[in-house]
Amino acid sequence: MRKGLFESKSKSKPRRCKWYDLCPMKYFYEQGKIDKSWIEQYCFGDYTHCVRKRLEERHIPHPDNMMPDGSINKDLPSCIFEK
Repeated sequence: MRKGLFESKSKSKPRRCKWYDLCPMKYFYEQGKIDKSWIEQYCFGDYTHCVRKRLEERHIPHPDNMMPDGSINKDLPSCIFEK
């Protein structure tokens, strides 16, 4: 069968980062602590540029308050499980 119009789009990049459900950015956004633009730009946008994603996939520890661009937001807890 010829490929073309009926070719599955499943080979395309997913619409959101695979780490989104586990990422502290989701938690901070839901708590109203970070702007929606972070989520749109990195989690549902070009998440290949997310520093957090690259570190996670290399098993390199990083604080929860590290933003997707690699900056540290000192207004957020470094660990979301802190008391």
